[in-house]
Amino acid sequence: MRVPGLLAAVLVVSSLTAAPVAAEGVTTVLLTGDSVVQGSAGDWTWRYRLWQHLSATGSPVDFVGPRTDLYDYERFVPGSHDYVDPGFDTDHAATWGSSFTSPGYSVGDLVREFRPDVVVGSFGINDLVGYYATPQAVLVLATDYVEQVRAADSGVDVVLTALPQVWIPGAVDYNAGLPGLASRLSTPDSRVVVAAPAEPLTEYLDTWDAAHLSATGEVKVAAGMADALASLGVGSPYPRPLPRVPNGPRTPAELTVRTRGSTMAELTWIDPPGATGEYIWMRDVSGAEAWSRVVGPEPGNVWLVGGLLQGHDYEFRLQALKGTAVAEDLFSNPAAVTRPPPRIAAVRVKSRRRSLRLRWWTMWPVAQDVTYRVRWWRKGHPRKATSRRTRDSTLRIRRLRTGVHYRIVVRARKAGVPGPRKRIIGIPLARR
Repeated sequence: MRVPGLLAAVLVVSSLTAAPVAAEGVTTVLLTGDSVVQGSAGDWTWRYRLWQHLSATGSPVDFVGPRTDLYDYERFVPGSHDYVDPGFDTDHAATWGSSFTSPGYSVGDLVREFRPDVVVGSFGINDLVGYYATPQAVLVLATDYVEQVRAADSGVDVVLTALPQVWIPGAVDYNAGLPGLASRLSTPDSRVVVAAPAEPLTEYLDTWDAAHLSATGEVKVAAGMADALASLGVGSPYPRPLPRVPNGPRTPAELTVRTRGSTMAELTWIDPPGATGEYIWMRDVSGAEAWSRVVGPEPGNVWLVGGLLQGHDYEFRLQALKGTAVAEDLFSNPAAVTRPPPRIAAVRVKSRRRSLRLRWWTMWPVAQDVTYRVRWWRKGHPRKATSRRTRDSTLRIRRLRTGVHYRIVVRARKAGVPGPRKRIIGIPLARR
């Protein structure tokens, strides 16, 4: 499919591989079309949804065609096989950027090679927006397509698909003309029917860009196709209500994180197939904060975050998206940044009567899980040291000997791990 701002690649194939003969009682279906039929990396595709329905209802159907691939949207080339689930009949004859005007394959050659019972022609958008054809002109092209099929085999049924992207100029008028066209072209030996989405699509919800289907859009299109095939005696109509499926990439990113200095961290990740960006979430574990989305959508595979509090532990996670289709229910592995205990920057001692009042500071605010250990002893008597733990940054040491030098050590502790020592000397005052 070709739409403004998207790169379309039209692949013309002049020779086809030999096709196997279908088993007795199996209906062969040739799927021709554009990028909506082919799909791109990270998709299920509506072909998958249709195949799952037909398999669940016991309908013996064989998809045929010279291709099995998806389009690699990151590299702008075909050949990807990164389906969310490749466990279905992936044969097709669809190419990214194709149209009735430039279909990528000769449908007559395809029919002679693969001998299908039903041919699906899913074109039109690229004719409207790429070749600037009018809706009436595209209906003429659809007529010519049916005639090419019948020239190769006069007994083949044809399904023409209505355009799901009704927000694109000309699509509504083209769709409106399809039922009448199908009625005029149908014959007892070669029926022509229209497959329209089972429910109207919403742009950027049922699609991940201006044209291509998200998972919910795939279901709507597949259901309409199942209904059309059922009208030809192939399978059964799609069940209602339509199933609710999640949008967005179905494989989470692989995230790693490492510290960069005392207040920074670097996130790196491997995107899942088809992802165009990641939302970045973080939380301050030490501050007992909830997850919050801080950045996105972030392209690329590296993000540097600063302003982290000294001594605080943080967790990060990613939420993949493909265009506007966000994986609302799926996150990457959480990756943690564990900070060491903070360094005591300064300690102030005030002498009091037979006591010392201490106050200390760290360079940055500290986490709730940081405690302090204060040890003191008379100069020359380290084995008689006394210690106390506190969560405060102040402490008063009482019942000390006056005029005696006391050595004092303050250090932070976090999760049982001690930080660097800060030393100072204090001398209690005598009684007045």
